[in-house]
Amino acid sequence: MRVRLAAALLALPVGCTVSQDPTQGGLIGGIAGTLGGGYERRAEALRSDVEVARAENRVLRRQYEVARSELVRLRDGLAAAGRSPSPALQRAIDRVLDARPRTSEELRWATVQMQSLAPLLTRYAG
Repeated sequence: MRVRLAAALLALPVGCTVSQDPTQGGLIGGIAGTLGGGYERRAEALRSDVEVARAENRVLRRQYEVARSELVRLRDGLAAAGRSPSPALQRAIDRVLDARPRTSEELRWATVQMQSLAPLLTRYAG
């Protein structure tokens, strides 16, 4: 009985694969990842990715704000001059100005939309 128990306990680690990748999990892998520095390297890489994404979002947010300010300025200038764009153009302007982009893709979309509407408003002003 003792021989079988000892053999089973010795065979247990042989059947386990050890990976220092924290996403591979498991008790042995977790211990190896902690002791070998795998977890810290993975966490540092993820922190770096987050910082890059935040910097990109700041740039996108700034581009969005500039495009939005320009579109509002043009719209208000038309209104002050007693002019108004076509109903279809007005709906497009309202839609993009009412949008509240939260993701990078939404920020890119809204910025491109506003940048494409600005020249159309400029034509109405001229």
